[in-house]
Amino acid sequence: MPGDPYQIRVSFGVEGQYFEVLGFLYGLEAMGRLMRVDTMAMTANVISPDEESVTPPEGEEPAAQDPPERREADIVLVSVSVGAVVFTSTPPPTAEVPTTTTIPPDDSGETTETTSTTVPGGGE
Repeated sequence: MPGDPYQIRVSFGVEGQYFEVLGFLYGLEAMGRLMRVDTMAMTANVISPDEESVTPPEGEEPAAQDPPERREADIVLVSVSVGAVVFTSTPPPTAEVPTTTTIPPDDSGETTETTSTTVPGGGE
């Protein structure tokens, strides 16, 4: 139907400290374009610069313990993965794809080549 917006599927990930990632997500919300977020996943990873990972000896179960308290020197990295659809009234850019077809010789012994250009269509 004419006038329907074009849909552009996008997926992206961002990683950084909490407030950096939060600022990025607020920027998406304020974007001057219609976007529908279909999926979002967020994970956090605490990195302690002065602490080494301790692995129990082979065959032994790790001792049950309370999780370590977060210290000020710890770095918390947040990762966000987003799957979305961006809507636009402008058709997405298209790439021309040239195709060459060789036709076998006819009775005169001449080979004919034709080249056509295919341009992929617009939105859904």
